[in-house]
Amino acid sequence: MSTPTNSRVSASSANQTLVAFVQVLTDDVYRAIVFGVIVSEAHRGQGLGLMLIQQVVSHPVLSQVECIQLFCLPDMLLPFYQKYGFEQAEQLLLVRQRQQADSYREDEDVI
Repeated sequence: MSTPTNSRVSASSANQTLVAFVQVLTDDVYRAIVFGVIVSEAHRGQGLGLMLIQQVVSHPVLSQVECIQLFCLPDMLLPFYQKYGFEQAEQLLLVRQRQQADSYREDEDVI
């Protein structure tokens, strides 16, 4: 089993202020998960999001994994990512919120 690799790419302005950021977690073989492409509001529309996505998909390790998954807000950002080869998955996504964890009972049926 490979150890997950956590990568970050960022862009800074001339005064060294962070203006864009992406974080990726991967096992270097099967999956890479993009947890967010964040561009400060003042710097949107300048191609920074595109630059970050290009860095992810062209990265020597990430470009070889079986699947790059990405989480985003569907209404606002899905068309942006679709332009770069991402598509809406048919797979079921399960999430476990902290509130649900608190309500779990050990005496419930186990599958």
